Amino acid sequence: MKLPAKLLERADRIWLQNPWTIVEFVGQLIRAFPHTLSDIGSARWKTTLMELGRSLIRSFVRSLVPVVGLVAVTVWGIGEISRVLGPLTRPMFQQSVLPLLLETILPIVLATVISARQGATLVAKYLAGVGQWSKHPPESSQGLAELQREVMPRIVGGVTSSILFHLLLCWGLLFGYLSQGNVAEFSAVPLHAVWGFLDQHGLWPSIYLGAARSAASALMIVLIASALGMRGGRRVASPQATPPADPDDRYDAAWESSVMSLLCSFIIAFLP
Repeated sequence: MKLPAKLLERADRIWLQNPWTIVEFVGQLIRAFPHTLSDIGSARWKTTLMELGRSLIRSFVRSLVPVVGLVAVTVWGIGEISRVLGPLTRPMFQQSVLPLLLETILPIVLATVISARQGATLVAKYLAGVGQWSKHPPESSQGLAELQREVMPRIVGGVTSSILFHLLLCWGLLFGYLSQGNVAEFSAVPLHAVWGFLDQHGLWPSIYLGAARSAASALMIVLIASALGMRGGRRVASPQATPPADPDDRYDAAWESSVMSLLCSFIIAFLP
């Protein structure tokens, strides 16, 4: 009976407890937002600005290697598709498939790559109780201040880097398509040719929509990982936590964060 009970418990946490935890966490962030404004308007603004810059650099650098590899695969794959398409099928591909790739598929792939890295890193950090946020009651004034100082820079960094990476993937896809996967022709494709191709086929809205979906997915990944990781971190760190900590909480929090991040990314990607 242990396995069915465990499955029911996990389903309860994923579909009932975790969404409410995330809603409560967003409410805490909203209540903590005035502390962000007070930090910016005080002598602490330099520290806040530096933390935003560090978060952006971390988000960009830590995801750069897998994204560059993803760009290379995208360039090669779309180039091969472009090369084998005949003159009769290429217009249909440009009209139907390219917009789908730019506004839906690329955001899903990018969110998968980022959630696999960023979400796991955040959950592991928070489960270890690293940071000032764990030293104060979550609803206290100091606890809210430390919460926004911990999470807000990560949101800004994650969203900004996701938009940049999405644009990088889009340009790689378009250059690869126009060069038909030929490395020599890839370097010879002028930038104005890509711009003209976007204007001719009306692909700018697809790029903008894909960037918005990538940003929304990055926001959800940070919120989910932070909410579940901090909840698990407090349970593990405090013997008085309700419900009490379980040795499997660390594993469950990491697994549940990944599942919920991917689920939300798919929902965002297919929203009209």
